[in-house]
Amino acid sequence: MVEPPFQPYCYSLRPVQGAKPVQKKLLSDMKYHTIYEMIFDNEDVLERCRNAYTIDDRLPFKMRVAVDLGYKFLSNYPTLFGWDCETITTGLSPDSQTDTIDSIATWGEKQSERAFFYNKGKPKETILEFIEHFKSIDPDVPTDFNGRFYDYPVLIQNCNRFGIKCDIGRNGGIPYVLKNEFEKRGKGQTEHTIMLNGRVPFDIDKETRNDYVLTIAGLKNRGLKEVARHFKLNPIEVDYSKMQELSYSELEAYNLSDARCTYELGQIYFRGLYELAEYLNIPVDAIITRSPSHIGNIVLGRSFNQMGIVADGANKFRFP
Repeated sequence: MVEPPFQPYCYSLRPVQGAKPVQKKLLSDMKYHTIYEMIFDNEDVLERCRNAYTIDDRLPFKMRVAVDLGYKFLSNYPTLFGWDCETITTGLSPDSQTDTIDSIATWGEKQSERAFFYNKGKPKETILEFIEHFKSIDPDVPTDFNGRFYDYPVLIQNCNRFGIKCDIGRNGGIPYVLKNEFEKRGKGQTEHTIMLNGRVPFDIDKETRNDYVLTIAGLKNRGLKEVARHFKLNPIEVDYSKMQELSYSELEAYNLSDARCTYELGQIYFRGLYELAEYLNIPVDAIITRSPSHIGNIVLGRSFNQMGIVADGANKFRFP
């Protein structure tokens, strides 16, 4: 058990039994008001106590700690490990819920981390060998390209189909997909976050989609091959319609090329994120799984704390 640095809390605009009256500036009028600090045993209780008069009540506790204190502890630079799988599709386009894994390649800094797994017609053996290799490398940041939407879901689906325990997390953890549905510019959007005990899955696709440098460079599709070409990583490219005709050596070279490009792109993008995490005093997973608002929440929240300001309402209500 680890004791938190403080308990979850929020404020109420009206008096609450047991709550502590405090003087704070409200962002809506920048004037001092007496509001009431409510402290809870855990986040679940806080959520149950939300009402029309509570404010600062929707910031996740992990983010609250980042804003109020930061996570000031030391660790070694995380180890990255690239991986990529090739599959046999059942339809005209890839489908993570039905496709079968054909081969898997991995790439890392050491020669021992670079491997190719392929047993023609025996996906179960291929996956078992990959899982054992993955656990032996024990990476902090397993890196993929669009893995949150395909590689991890197809791996999970294949493991379930063949009765394999996908225990690639630390302490035997199994990956699962955290789905988030939201609206963006009036359209429904879905985001996936891969949760894996003791590790931080890093999907480079999430970074390249939002990289304005690539926009200036004119990259439109931003798939692995296009981005790798932009960074002069010399990826091997194959006509997808002829994938099943590749020889063993051709498939190995192609799959390893994808894993190598994934690893090298991961190194490029991770460096900036790591420095940002250090600057903000937050864990690496908090910067990799961030939403667009998280960095602003931390920077502004810390400034608000210094000035005794409490944000009483979301921007969309204050500034319609």
